[in-house]
Amino acid sequence: MHIQDIRAEVMAIDRTYTFEITDRSIRTATDAIDARHVGVLVGTRLLTLEVMHYADNLPFTMETRQINLDAVPQVEKLQFKDEPPGSWLLHNVPFTDGEHSIRAVSADAILARRLQVVERTACISIARRTWQDGVLITFVRLIYPGDRHRFVVRFKPSMTLGAS
Repeated sequence: MHIQDIRAEVMAIDRTYTFEITDRSIRTATDAIDARHVGVLVGTRLLTLEVMHYADNLPFTMETRQINLDAVPQVEKLQFKDEPPGSWLLHNVPFTDGEHSIRAVSADAILARRLQVVERTACISIARRTWQDGVLITFVRLIYPGDRHRFVVRFKPSMTLGAS
């Protein structure tokens, strides 16, 4: 698997891409449950971003991202005016490991309003962590309206065991 650049994904379906950072803050992982959820140690400073990505002015995906400031200190001052955080990370911070967790969720009233869908719309939630040599770089959750996204994975068998 690889990490898809959302901007490239939108442009690949011949849509106009834009994004908006709707919230930006710096926080500290304050307890063991919070730290374990993100994948960092208690006391780690995190840049937290909420980003809405659009395809032709319609919400394409909602991103909630936490970036480990110990691993990527230069993002603390970045405003991401011209390039979304995910694209910037893909182009500037190499990772050695990644993990995707994919599940279906139903849009509650708040999510439905933000994604411009009706309540209880089926959505795809992709949670991803990336690491560089065992150190968490970022934890991100992307929520796509189910009817506006198609998740395609192309693969080859890792070894040939015979025909089946």
